[in-house]
Amino acid sequence: MKNRLIVFIAATAVELIVLAGIVSYCYRVKASAIKHGNIIVLECTAYDPYNPFKGRYVKLNIVDKESPYAKTCDEYYLNERYANFVDSINWRDFNDMKPELELYVDHKGRAVQKSLTVISDGERISIEDYCKKMAGGTNE
Repeated sequence: MKNRLIVFIAATAVELIVLAGIVSYCYRVKASAIKHGNIIVLECTAYDPYNPFKGRYVKLNIVDKESPYAKTCDEYYLNERYANFVDSINWRDFNDMKPELELYVDHKGRAVQKSLTVISDGERISIEDYCKKMAGGTNE
């Protein structure tokens, strides 16, 4: 019984250390990017796959103006409370809203996603704000 308690405490400690490392990593990248003014914006096109293991996310194709081919580059994980609404959007219509991915990039080139934005009624807003606006007050 005592050994199980020790294993449980050790496993919990490892999980907390990993979680703290992830949060710390994101904070350090964001702080460095803000300090050095390294917030980049990438034009992209998107589609919305579903994976039972990953959940709902928007798959992004980063638009490379130098090449006629877009490369699948990243995934933007959308809050689950907006997922059903986003699933209902025709992706041609979504891409007409000129989506852009904003990234924090630190001095070592490491990146953390800031937001995915679209143009709605002439202004650029986050995809989450767009969902709130169009879905009519999705529950917080």
